[in-house]
Amino acid sequence: MLLQAVGLFLGTNVDSFVILLAFFSQANGDTAANIRVVIGQFLGFSLIVLACALGAAGLAQVLSGPATAYLGLVPLAMGLWQVRRIRPASRTAPGAAVAPEVRAPEVWQVTVATLADGGDNVAAYLPFFAVIGINAMVACSLVFLAGAAVMCALAWLICDYSPLAQVLRPVRRVAVPAVLIVVGLAILVHGRAFGL
Repeated sequence: MLLQAVGLFLGTNVDSFVILLAFFSQANGDTAANIRVVIGQFLGFSLIVLACALGAAGLAQVLSGPATAYLGLVPLAMGLWQVRRIRPASRTAPGAAVAPEVRAPEVWQVTVATLADGGDNVAAYLPFFAVIGINAMVACSLVFLAGAAVMCALAWLICDYSPLAQVLRPVRRVAVPAVLIVVGLAILVHGRAFGL
């Protein structure tokens, strides 16, 4: 059962890992910002797991269905909102470019992005929880939360302490909006929102 939970977590969180990489790269090595990313990820992911547990207890009609495809509007809107903040570097002196300010992500932004991206998690975890007992559900939830901790630690390490960090830093101001827009569009298309 626990190996199934690990497989389910890995299969449903590749996109979440990419989003985390974008948020951690935007934090730019600031420990407080990195902690906000971790808190936001855990809040959002805990709410997803809780929603699935409640759904397994009989609230599945509220948590599933075609309306979940429209959750893609949330990361899409967040990405578009952040695009408007991207400005080309201004010049203060001939030949001297000043990089635009990159704001570190806030807890609420990471939480909302995690929730909006959680449609595949809900679609997979809800039926899984519905067929296992309460003890197995608690154990699997703990596996999922441990997986989220490992995912956060790995993304943090990649963005702050690896050669990849040097690659991500120059693109960090466009990485989060781009990832959010792509994820939002993917959720909308995959869920066939608006007849897509």
